[in-house]
Amino acid sequence: MQLKSAVQWIPHPDGYWILRNPEDITCIQVDDFDKQVILQLSQQPLTNILAEYDLDLEDVQNLLKDLAQAGMLEGTKPPKAKFNLLSFTIPLVNPDVLLSRHIDKIRWIWTWEFGFFLCAFIASSVAVWFGIRSISRGSREKK
Repeated sequence: MQLKSAVQWIPHPDGYWILRNPEDITCIQVDDFDKQVILQLSQQPLTNILAEYDLDLEDVQNLLKDLAQAGMLEGTKPPKAKFNLLSFTIPLVNPDVLLSRHIDKIRWIWTWEFGFFLCAFIASSVAVWFGIRSISRGSREKK
């Protein structure tokens, strides 16, 4: 069992791994133990992996099933989603490349300071709008 060459291992700060397939836009979450088992699948026979990691065949089969359903293994594709009128997507552009290249330039957007000033700006804009609205109503009533 071989992972697709495009599959990426992304470490998460909470201690687990995200296995991402950018071709099919699928992800699965695995822990360190599962990551080691997945990496060994292409290097050792299954019987050696079962013995080395003290696993049942059913555990490895479930892991392989999850990998296959997410389209992570060579020769597999994730199942196409059925059309749902309430939830459908139209793929236009994958912004990952652009955002990954420029993330350091826009990281300030996710700071609490920016959030505070954005809320203050919106609140003051609404206050000015209400003020202008009340002035214009007052001038119309005088006529």
